[in-house]
Amino acid sequence: MKNKFIVLLSLSLFLLISACSKKDLDLSDPVSPTTSSINTESGIFPFALGMWGKFAGPDYIVAANYHSIMGDECFVPWGNYGWRWGSQVYKITLPDGTVVDNPIGPAQKTQLQNTNSREAGELNAFKYEWQAMYYTLAEANLLIEYAKNPSFTFSGDADTKQKVLQAFGYFWRGWAYSRVGSMYVAGLINNFSGASNFVSADYVSNADVIREANANLDTAATLLSSISLNDTYTQMLDGTSGLSIVPAFCNTKGLMTPDNWKRLCWSMKARNLLVNTKTKNANDAFWNEVASLASQGLQEGDVSFTVGYTSDFTNDIAGGFWSSSLMLSDAFGWLFATERLYQEYQEEDERKARNWDIYPGGINIMNPRSRGIQYGSTFYAIAAEYGGDYTSDDASVNVQQYITPSYEENELMIAEAKINTGSIDEGLAHVDNARAVQSAGLDPVSGAGLTADEAKEQLRSERRVGLFLRGLSFYDARRWNVTAPVSEGGGRANANVLVPNGFGNPALDEPAVLPCFMEYNYMDYWDVPLNELDFNKPSATSVPVKQ
Repeated sequence: MKNKFIVLLSLSLFLLISACSKKDLDLSDPVSPTTSSINTESGIFPFALGMWGKFAGPDYIVAANYHSIMGDECFVPWGNYGWRWGSQVYKITLPDGTVVDNPIGPAQKTQLQNTNSREAGELNAFKYEWQAMYYTLAEANLLIEYAKNPSFTFSGDADTKQKVLQAFGYFWRGWAYSRVGSMYVAGLINNFSGASNFVSADYVSNADVIREANANLDTAATLLSSISLNDTYTQMLDGTSGLSIVPAFCNTKGLMTPDNWKRLCWSMKARNLLVNTKTKNANDAFWNEVASLASQGLQEGDVSFTVGYTSDFTNDIAGGFWSSSLMLSDAFGWLFATERLYQEYQEEDERKARNWDIYPGGINIMNPRSRGIQYGSTFYAIAAEYGGDYTSDDASVNVQQYITPSYEENELMIAEAKINTGSIDEGLAHVDNARAVQSAGLDPVSGAGLTADEAKEQLRSERRVGLFLRGLSFYDARRWNVTAPVSEGGGRANANVLVPNGFGNPALDEPAVLPCFMEYNYMDYWDVPLNELDFNKPSATSVPVKQ
C-alpha cells in the first residue's frame, strides 16, 4: 500500500497543484541551462544534459498520460490538465443493452476543441505535447549548430565529443518530430535556432513531419557509425562524469553503445511507420517494410533511453511528482490502471501476480463524482519495493520509464508484421522472445498450432501488457480502429467495466465487473494548439491545422 505517496496525492493537494502555473513547474539546474554558456566546452555538456528537462519534463509527462488514458490502459478521473475531458468514452453499453452516455455530453473532439485556447489555460489538452516537442527542437537546434561549428574548440578527443553531441541533437530532433507527426494533423519544420515567424508559417502534413523525423534519425545513425566505443564516449553516456549528457538517475540499465544507439534509430523508424498506419489499410508491402526496418532495430541485451528519479527528489526531472510511474496509484491518486488492461493478462502470467493485487474491499475507485463508469478498478499496482515493475511507494526504488522503443517493442513489431504476412509461428516466436525478457513465465505460443486470428489476439494482448506505460496504447487503439466511432467499425466489445449499483435493467444491487461494449469516438490526430496559432498564423500554402 502507498504511504507517503498517498499523503502527497491527497485530494486536498489536487486543488493546490491544479492552481500551479507553468512557472511553478520550472526545473532547477542542470536541466534549465541558458544559451549564454553554450559557447564553451564547460557549458555545452550541461546544455546537452539540460535537454532532458525538455523532452522528459512536466509537459511531456502530461502528454504521456494523455496517450495512456486514451489508449485505455490507465484512467485519470480528475480534470487537472484536461485529463478527464480527454478520456470521456462516448457510450458504454451494458450486457443487458442499457446504454450509459458520456456524462459531460459532447464527444471528445467537441470538448477538446472547445478548450483549445490560451484562455483555457491548463485545460487545453492540445498544448502539452506540442510545447514539449518544440522546446526539445529549439534546444536540439542550438546543440547541433554549436557542435557542428568548426570554430568551436574541444579538448582531448574532439572528434568523439563533437560527433556524439551532434548525434544526440539529431536523435532527439528526430524523436520530437516523430511525436509531433504521430499526434497532430500538421506541424512546423524548423531546424534553425532562433527562427520564428510571427506573421505566418508553413504548416506541413503529419506525413511530412514524419519524413523529417526519419531524416534526422538517419543523420544520427550515420554519425553513430563513425563513433568508436572509447573512454570519451563512455564518459559522455554513462551519467557519472562531468562530460555526461545523461542524468545519473536515468538509463540505469546499462551503457548505450554507438551500435545500440544506431539500432534504436531503426526501431524508431519502424515505430513511425507502424503507428501512423491503420491496420485495415495495411498490405503485404507495408508489413514487409515494417519487418525490414525492425530487423535492423534493437537486439536482446540492448538498452534504451529511460527516465527515472532520485530518492530525495533533489534536482531530478520528476521533482517528486512528474513521472507517470510515481503517479500510478492506489486510492486517492492520479493515474489508475483500467479493468480493460487487467483483463488482458492470462491467469498464469507472472507479471500479473507480480504487479497487481485486489484492493481491500474489492473496489479501488468507482465512478468518482459521477464522472463516468469507465473510471473504476478493483485492484492496485504493487510497488517496486515489493517486487512490482511499474511504480514506487516513495521513490526508494528508481523505476525506469521508457521514452523510446525497447527490445520488446521491436520484437513485437516484427511479430505483427510476420503474423500479418502468413508466417504465423515465426511471428509468434518473437512474441515469446518479448515475454521471456519480462519473465512472464508463459508457455511458448510458437509451435502451438494457433490460427492467424488466435496469433493476432496473442500479439494484441501482449502489446497491451508488455508495453504498458510505453506511450503506445493510444497509437495502437487508433491504428486498430478501436477509438473510431461505431459507425466506422470502431469500439471494443467485451470490455470489462466496474459497473456501480443502480445501473442496468434491472438495476444492479451491488457493483460488478461486467463485459460491456465501449464506444470511444476519439480524435485520430489533434489540432495544432491555438497557443501556437495565435502567434504563428498559417500561411496561404499551409495544410489544414484542424481535424
